[in-house]
Amino acid sequence: MSSKDELIHLLKNGFIDEFNETRPYDQDRLLDLSELDLRDTEITKANLSKADLAGADFSESEFSNADFSSSDLTSADFAKTTLKNCDFIGATLVGTKFKGAKLLDCDFTDADFSGTDLSETDLSGSDLCSAENLTECIFDSFTIWPDSDNLPEDFETAYFEDLSSLKDDEDDLFENDYAY
Repeated sequence: MSSKDELIHLLKNGFIDEFNETRPYDQDRLLDLSELDLRDTEITKANLSKADLAGADFSESEFSNADFSSSDLTSADFAKTTLKNCDFIGATLVGTKFKGAKLLDCDFTDADFSGTDLSETDLSGSDLCSAENLTECIFDSFTIWPDSDNLPEDFETAYFEDLSSLKDDEDDLFENDYAY
């Protein structure tokens, strides 16, 4: 069985087939690749499913046909990364940073988006229909969403920069308390 350092070495040096063949699979535990640093790396067909990738740095990298299914990507950094045809089925994306990333034709079925940063992110062609907690993610007017048939029915993609027009009745009560 390969150690964490050996597996990371294989990934960093482009030995993806060898990584896929030697990585251990355990039904009860995630493969520990936490804090992995793969900044500015090109990776194709890597099987990173069922892995602990919490805190990993994938910024400014390129992934195609990679599998992140059932992985823990809590607080991982994918800023300015391009991901094409990647699977995130059942992945935990809590606090994950995708700012400025391109997530093209990716599958996010049952992925948890709590606190995920999707600002300036291109999600063209990605499947978010069954994504969890999508309303709890961060996005902006530069976020490019997939077509509505790839989004949950009740999800609103509009971004409102000026929220001052949204006023509670309670706000009026407090304003009157301070009138002179």
